[in-house]
Amino acid sequence: MQWHIAKIEAILLRLNTSLRGLTEREAKARLAVHGPNSLPAPKRELFVFIFLRQFQSSIIYVLLIAAAIVYMLGEGADALIIFAVLLINALIGAIQEGKAQSTLLALEKFIATNATVIRDGVEKVISDEHVASGDILVLREGDKVPADGRLTETSNFAVDESALTGESDLIVKDSESAVAENAENADKKNMVFRGTLVVRGRARAVVVAVGTSTVVGSISRELSKIDTEMPLKANIRSLSRIIIIVVSSVSAVLFFLGILKDFSAREMFKTVVAVSVSAIPEGLPVVVTLILATGVRRMSRKNALVRRLQAVEALGQAKIIALDKTGTITLNQMMVEKFYADGEIYNVEGKGYEPFGEIHGGKVSTPTRESAYSFAVRVAAFIASSSVAYNEEKRVWERLFGDPTEAALLVFAAKAGCDRDELLRDNPLIEEIPFDSGNRFHASLNSVNGKPFLSVSGAPETILSASRYLKFKGESKRIDKKTREDLEEKILNFSKQGLRVIALAYNAYPPALIHSRELPPLTLIALLGMSDSLREGVAESVRIAEDSRVKVVMITGDHAETAKAIARRAGIYSDGDRVLTGTEMDNMKRKDFMSALGETTVFARISPEDKLKIIQGYRERG
Repeated sequence: MQWHIAKIEAILLRLNTSLRGLTEREAKARLAVHGPNSLPAPKRELFVFIFLRQFQSSIIYVLLIAAAIVYMLGEGADALIIFAVLLINALIGAIQEGKAQSTLLALEKFIATNATVIRDGVEKVISDEHVASGDILVLREGDKVPADGRLTETSNFAVDESALTGESDLIVKDSESAVAENAENADKKNMVFRGTLVVRGRARAVVVAVGTSTVVGSISRELSKIDTEMPLKANIRSLSRIIIIVVSSVSAVLFFLGILKDFSAREMFKTVVAVSVSAIPEGLPVVVTLILATGVRRMSRKNALVRRLQAVEALGQAKIIALDKTGTITLNQMMVEKFYADGEIYNVEGKGYEPFGEIHGGKVSTPTRESAYSFAVRVAAFIASSSVAYNEEKRVWERLFGDPTEAALLVFAAKAGCDRDELLRDNPLIEEIPFDSGNRFHASLNSVNGKPFLSVSGAPETILSASRYLKFKGESKRIDKKTREDLEEKILNFSKQGLRVIALAYNAYPPALIHSRELPPLTLIALLGMSDSLREGVAESVRIAEDSRVKVVMITGDHAETAKAIARRAGIYSDGDRVLTGTEMDNMKRKDFMSALGETTVFARISPEDKLKIIQGYRERG
């Protein structure tokens, strides 16, 4: 069934459930049949098997055969030395990989989460592993979605799907949204997906897929099919083959030459074996293992966990580094970078949610209280229903609650010297209309000097259409056709720079009732350009990689212009490079796609399946 276009009643009937949820007995029965709501995880491997796996190498096989032959010839001490070398090598590798496995298993337990469901008509908190198909999920701000579900009711509900799509913008969800039959997962506004995060509002959803049947689960299944051989293993196999061929050839020549010189076959056989064993580098496995173990230890100091020793060497052979955008190149923290007010462009410095940074630009060094600059700061603070705080443990500034966009407005106001808490003490909130996909604005009505004052932020096209005046040089200037065209051009320029544009406006004499579907005439104050903040040191890391002749590309689910702008700042994209979208990839012939890989540094609007196709394409190119 296509859950995103089916009626709720049909879904409930198909899943044999109701809005009162499953009974405990029915939930247990479904879990017994379909298994827990979890992704397949590698089972804990016994130390003895990890130990035995260390012998799975061509060079090891050659040395074992050599040791056995030496022993049969009566050279017990030499055979013992070879066996001891191989044993030490296996122990070093097994201990290192065993420690990595224990750490990974501990991390898996650490990230276990709970879910709130309706069972027998009552809310109940359970482990997310016990969520069954047909359960009714209760989702609130801060919750991690435990399974794929079709929304049955929503209230000001928004989700962060960056873990799934790579887009840093919030996705506003609505149980009543009309969705196209062939819509991508990112466009299914009436559904939620496992692993995403609820950022705002509340909702209920009926679980339609659990475990490996979820979108994340399908990605997990595809990853489990990948069987990539470590380059070092292939190199050692080639080296072993060369050693065997050379030693066998030399031994055969020596043997027959000895026979021709009237030496006995037994004597020549012992001579050939002695030569063969001496030619085989029995110390090589230990040297390789010690070098790899040193690399693993050095990487652990950089907080990188390596499961298999040979993976360290594989990293050294990398020619392409493919990076995600959100949370990897960027902090996944929105920040106001530029804003337009009083006919001037201002630049905002800083990083993520840190409330520090200079605002510079424009011709007025000290804006007056009646300037658009000052109005923009106060309106941003009124609208910012969010909170950020410093996390002592992680040593970073984080959003505690609220919309990331409004957290960016809060930080912007703080950089301009405006404390929201202090502002609200003097100008208390009267009424608020939260942002949703229908109205596309957020309105806050506050008491300023005993009179109501309406602050509004939202999509620029929505705010501009409701604005009759523009705050300019301390006065309200009527927006005529030319002014509107100038503002639209500014919005377009910000967008071309990969910035998400937010408009700020106000009404100093608002009506008694504010409607969520209709705004009163507004005075536009400013246009703000936001983007996801670049991580510190990213540009330097990209430069170091490229100086080492390693190409860096970015693969993201975000829009092409946004992706290109971020990649340019990170030093990944340069003029002349190609930006390739998932849709373009789908419409390309295989030959054209393989050719395009060499010219492309940014892949945008990419699905997880597309990522696999890109990486496989690079491997085919060598």
